[in-house]
Amino acid sequence: MTEYFSVYVLCGQPDYVHHERRAPLRENVNGVAIIRVRSTGFSNKSLLIKVLNMLSSSLLIFFKTLQNVGRDEPVLIVNLPPLLPFLALLACRIKGAKTMLLIHDVYPDSLVASAVQSQASLSTRIAEWMFKRLYRSVDRIVVLGRDMQALIAKKLRSDPTEIFGDPQHHGCGMCVSAAARRKCFIARTGLEKKFVLKYAGHMGRTHVSNF
Repeated sequence: MTEYFSVYVLCGQPDYVHHERRAPLRENVNGVAIIRVRSTGFSNKSLLIKVLNMLSSSLLIFFKTLQNVGRDEPVLIVNLPPLLPFLALLACRIKGAKTMLLIHDVYPDSLVASAVQSQASLSTRIAEWMFKRLYRSVDRIVVLGRDMQALIAKKLRSDPTEIFGDPQHHGCGMCVSAAARRKCFIARTGLEKKFVLKYAGHMGRTHVSNF
């Protein structure tokens, strides 16, 4: 992609686990220009401190977006931390940029599942309304798979194939069928006729609360 387009990333420090680690504010990796903000990096041992880190990084990325994004530029926005997409979308609207939202976690559903909020609370209803407005405001939505595609479409009362694209194509990040990917992985790793149990990803609050 970098052979044909100028690609740059606006982000915070890589402090999801190691908060003492500081990366360069500017660097180039494989042709991609990375611009990092000076956000707070306190330990996420408490939810309040975690929210503070999210607020600082989201606000600083908002200002960086205003400084770096141009009119009609395509911008891919991730929805983590949850405040970031709202601020990034606002900055893109101000600058006249095109927006695509990549959904990793669905809010407020994940907060309800992890017992941070209750389903019937006022804050949950407000969050539900805000994220529906967010989904309707961006130019394009990219989801991780068919289940999330169906969930977001249900929230918006829309046809998933019309809004989010066919999950078998690049619009949802999947280029081949699940069966073909599974067969390729098994053959490449020599796992034929073996029983393998694997968990891939972070073990966060949502996962632990369900055990």
